[in-house]
Amino acid sequence: MEAAPGEHVRVYDPARTAVDLMRIRHRIGEPTALAGIHRYLRRHDARPGELLRLADALGVYGPVLRALDVASAGSGALPDLQRRAGGTSTCRTGHELKAGARKNYSPCTSWNGG
Repeated sequence: MEAAPGEHVRVYDPARTAVDLMRIRHRIGEPTALAGIHRYLRRHDARPGELLRLADALGVYGPVLRALDVASAGSGALPDLQRRAGGTSTCRTGHELKAGARKNYSPCTSWNGG
């Protein structure tokens, strides 16, 4: 798939592609990479936790986490992962997320409080 003029990327699955766009954002431009993250998050089957798992494995955890924070600002869809230490949030299915705990990130998108 052509991500930008003359810049082709392999499409594995939607989550991996969004993370790959963040990996090559210096070549295709940050706006294109962020648009890929936002487009992925609009999907009915979007799993932000999967994005973070892949991002961690591919060395772009920080940029993807920031993109998720920006995408969720004001929507209440995801907890702010940079909140005070020790804070927790739970999704409607009972998964718990401790603020700043990367490995405990739940793939849920329906959050109660926090």
